[in-house]
Amino acid sequence: MATLTLRVDDAVRDELDRAARARGTTISDLLRSAINDLLGFEDAGAQDREDSVVVPRTLDVVQRRMFAMMHEMLGKLADDEDDKEYHQRHAEVMTEGFAGEYYAEFGFMSAELTPAECNRLNDILEMFRVLEFSLSQLSPADRERLGDDADHVLIFDGFDLQKPAESRLLSYAKHMVKDEDNWAEFRERLTTGERGNTHSSRLARYLRMHRVYTAIRDKNLSGRGRRRDDYLFDVDDLSSMIEAAWHPVSER
Repeated sequence: MATLTLRVDDAVRDELDRAARARGTTISDLLRSAINDLLGFEDAGAQDREDSVVVPRTLDVVQRRMFAMMHEMLGKLADDEDDKEYHQRHAEVMTEGFAGEYYAEFGFMSAELTPAECNRLNDILEMFRVLEFSLSQLSPADRERLGDDADHVLIFDGFDLQKPAESRLLSYAKHMVKDEDNWAEFRERLTTGERGNTHSSRLARYLRMHRVYTAIRDKNLSGRGRRRDDYLFDVDDLSSMIEAAWHPVSER
């Protein structure tokens, strides 16, 4: 494995360090993941990681004092003796720095969803907005030509709740559709029934589709005015999207 040396400003180094610590990883792993994403390489382990919860290995004395004071105040305000004892114990953990007990404080906190991951979700939803509208505009003959896979592949149905990376994207999607003006067409399927849980992996498929989608979209828009129907995918475009969904070779 090759080694790269990268020089950055101190401010950039500090931001990378904060970002890595927030995700419970190292700067090297953070940059390796970013490079893989830039080059289009799949991070085979990232989608199956179980570290969707991040507990800090260490806190500085200022952070510990802040958490200790918070628990001291909440303990004084609590009416229930069990609640008082709970906050007293947590105040002691922070004051004494018992790092092995930090999970009780932070174990419910999920790892950050990075700006790149948030943008990725929006890109996926935008893709399906175009695909679903294009599908609805086909003639019955063209719809039949696409076959039975069309609805299964070209309509967004969510993510696999059992995959940590996909579960986080599903949570973000549900957060997004709470806004009445945001992705309204996906709201019902993410809030009723299976609530967007596909019970099988989707992310790799969506990423393959998005690479092909981008190429087709840019080709369709090349050299033309930006009319509304320029964003429509015809039956051949949609056939290519179905092919990309099922066959990784299509992303070449």
